[in-house]
Amino acid sequence: MSPSQPVIVGRFGAPYGIKGWLRVTSFTDPPQNIENYRPWYVSSQRGWDEVGLVGFLSLSKGFAVGLSNIADRDAATLLSGRDVCIDATLLPEPGPDEIYWKDLIGLLAESPTGDRLGRITGLMPAGSHDVLVIESELTKEPLLVPFHKDYVPEVDIGRGRLVADVSAL
Repeated sequence: MSPSQPVIVGRFGAPYGIKGWLRVTSFTDPPQNIENYRPWYVSSQRGWDEVGLVGFLSLSKGFAVGLSNIADRDAATLLSGRDVCIDATLLPEPGPDEIYWKDLIGLLAESPTGDRLGRITGLMPAGSHDVLVIESELTKEPLLVPFHKDYVPEVDIGRGRLVADVSAL
């Protein structure tokens, strides 16, 4: 069974030890919340395959996980670099003034005067403010806009758009 609404919450890194454990980078906030979402799915050529989590360990930098049916370092290596997702239905409703990244992807970005800038194709964590990646219709390079009210004064998920003020960049 695969998720009906996949949301990427992490990525497997290098093997950890010799017993099939893997490092995992969490994209959740706070990072340790990744452990609370089950089941996990891993990207594959077929789409998403469910993986059983049998152990979770906090490390000084990130986490390590043990997975069912992964018993040695060689098997763990095959999962390195693959995305980890959950079904979006497991996520709690966002609080006031909170927006999930997944809800921003695909929104139309417009200037304050209504000019079309492009679509949101991703976000990047960048210290104090995340950064929107806008696949620009004006330039070959994507527009990178801090996700802060000074640069993004309006977000309308229902209408599928946001306002991005790139004049100050």
